[in-house]
Amino acid sequence: MNSNPRPLWLALGAGAMLALGGLGWLARDLSAQPSGGQKRPTLLELLEEVRQAPPAPEPGRRAAPGPPAHRPWQSPLRASCAPGDTAQRLRLQQLAERVQSSPARVQIHPTNFGERFNRDAYGNPVDPTPQLVVLHETVYGIGSAINTFVTPHPRDEDQVSYHTLIGGDGSVVQVLDPSKRAFGAGNSAF
Repeated sequence: MNSNPRPLWLALGAGAMLALGGLGWLARDLSAQPSGGQKRPTLLELLEEVRQAPPAPEPGRRAAPGPPAHRPWQSPLRASCAPGDTAQRLRLQQLAERVQSSPARVQIHPTNFGERFNRDAYGNPVDPTPQLVVLHETVYGIGSAINTFVTPHPRDEDQVSYHTLIGGDGSVVQVLDPSKRAFGAGNSAF
């Protein structure tokens, strides 16, 4: 039986070179001093920097763009809600009486919401008062949404929240104070 040890030695040599290169890289990173003799910011310091509102722009700054041109929106339900349709009005009034007047409240995990920004992406002041209602449909219902919101989500791409949930039975649950920023709200400036 004649076996050639050359491929084995080549593999061992390549592995040793890779290991030495990795150790050299690690030693360089551990011993390197940042320029200027200052220590590198920690991950928490970098996250705090990102959380801060952008600084006010210099004089002569670029103004935030206006909304895109669009046709005025008209509800497709407008015709079915005409004041002359008394049967429809009576049915809607009966439904409104069954809806609870004060929503239940659930406290969601702090990783799933933030503070509203008081400046837009261009540094211009923004009134953080809510002025827009965004409706979403959830696939698995109100219970699943609440479970998602009360669960910690430290990764940005997993964070999600709404302000108020309305169940299929008309139940209303407020999960986030309107003064806070639900994730998915962009810069809170529309």
